Amino acid sequence: MAIKALTLASVKNVELSSDPDRGTPEATVFKIGVLDSRVIGYLRDSQATIQYDEGDRSRVSTKVNNASVEFETVQFGLRGYTNFKDEKGDVPFKTIRKSIGSSTYAIVAPEVVSLLSVFDIHELAYEITRINSVEEAEAKN
Repeated sequence: MAIKALTLASVKNVELSSDPDRGTPEATVFKIGVLDSRVIGYLRDSQATIQYDEGDRSRVSTKVNNASVEFETVQFGLRGYTNFKDEKGDVPFKTIRKSIGSSTYAIVAPEVVSLLSVFDIHELAYEITRINSVEEAEAKN
């Protein structure tokens, strides 16, 4: 069988494990999507930074950026939601534009993602990464 292209328009509904209404009509449902290869590459390249000491090139420091990569994964992979509320009611789904190379993407605004707990961001980032892996696995079948 030939190589199968990613289905970039596919969307999966996810209810978070922290939602007390999970499994009911009142649950918050996050709609996540597949990320293209350019975005995956950008996120992977952002996972760690290595810096050399200018005075002593044998001294190297490494910084792992897991939390910020998960935050950006959610920004790129979240396509919408229902029943996501704050004290004022429904949280509006707001996007901004971000360019990577010659491509521009509509991503979720940071002020929206910031309303999620770090644990919820982690779970959503995991699910977004997982949906990309499932797409790749399905292409092999």
